[in-house]
Amino acid sequence: MLCGTIRPIRLKTSIFNVEASLETYNWVITTAFQYFNLLRNIKNG
Repeated sequence: MLCGTIRPIRLKTSIFNVEASLETYNWVITTAFQYFNLLRNIKNG
């Protein structure tokens, strides 16, 4: 009985962790891209 109730919660947590990781990954990519554009603009300007 206990195992049956714990497993879905753990699955939910791992799915949440994956979503959080993807969000962080997207944020890092976006920030790096903006930073790169800023540097390029400074170089060209």
